[in-house]
Amino acid sequence: MFCAACSGLLIGAIIALVGTALHFLVGLNLALGSVWMIAGGEIWMLLGLAQIKFAGYVKVATNMMFVVGSFVALVETDGMGKSLLLDLYVLGLIGFVLLLRVLLSEWNNRRVCQTCRLCFC
Repeated sequence: MFCAACSGLLIGAIIALVGTALHFLVGLNLALGSVWMIAGGEIWMLLGLAQIKFAGYVKVATNMMFVVGSFVALVETDGMGKSLLLDLYVLGLIGFVLLLRVLLSEWNNRRVCQTCRLCFC
């Protein structure tokens, strides 16, 4: 049995790593140059934050969308802004949202553990 959240993050990370290698190392232009694509990536990141409300395959999908949305937002910002400083800013925002996602998951796990009380006889 695998953790749905971790599986989704792993699938998303593989997709993002392949996309990153193609875009930044090979030079394949994946950016469409659209503000709507940046907004779509940000929305996918926000859906990833809501993953604590889901289970099963939906949880896998939302966690995958979190990582892929981060990648899309970074690639689109890089394509439109063409600034290393802007790219670093977006990476910082992605890191902040990732930290927020971890803290939300820890909070939810602690809340579930406290209501279950199977470990505390």
